[in-house]
Amino acid sequence: MSTQHAIEPAAQAESRATEGTGVPDIPSPYDPKQEQYVRKGFFRKMKRFAGKVPFAKDAVAMYYTAIDSKTPLYAKGIAFSALAYFILPVDSIPDVLVGLGLTDDLAIIAAAVKALGSNVKDHHREKAEALFDN
Repeated sequence: MSTQHAIEPAAQAESRATEGTGVPDIPSPYDPKQEQYVRKGFFRKMKRFAGKVPFAKDAVAMYYTAIDSKTPLYAKGIAFSALAYFILPVDSIPDVLVGLGLTDDLAIIAAAVKALGSNVKDHHREKAEALFDN
């Protein structure tokens, strides 16, 4: 079974969960291609910038949130989108500009962490913390 076929029933179930609640049916921002991109490049970029970015632990906690099977699809979409922007080689402000280069990434990560709210669990933060302690 392909990843896309495995995702579609989950997205449909999430959509059905809002039926009759008055909550508008908003499509999930989750994209399996984005997940693959982030899984391939996240830690490679994090190794290069971990000591230079104040949001490194938040980004790693968000990564663990995104790959957690218990995280809802809409939250995975938010997390993978923000993390994909972080590892994207070309963005609004080039990362090589000292002092400014990562400010756009910081804004995106901070907004995503706020949007994810309670989806970032204590165990995600603890795993991120442990990664930096080693």
